[in-house]
Amino acid sequence: VVREPYHGIDERYELIRGFVSPGEALYIKSRMREGVLYLDGANRVIGVDIGSTICLRESDEPLLLLGLERREREHPNRRNHRSSLIAER
Repeated sequence: VVREPYHGIDERYELIRGFVSPGEALYIKSRMREGVLYLDGANRVIGVDIGSTICLRESDEPLLLLGLERREREHPNRRNHRSSLIAER
């Protein structure tokens, strides 16, 4: 879930919520000079400069998803979902 999505002039959001399937990755390119990713609240903070690429992909560690509708949490293809984040510059 994207908390504060950014878009340029006359641009539309393509994806602000969803899942990354096992074996796939989601790449996001930063358009902000001084962006920040906050993971687990403020427990893990990653600075992201303009032009940086963020890669979201499956991890070996389980991820507990909070704040989703019950039917989304219990969807058979979403059980034991895993995710991790890698920031590439």
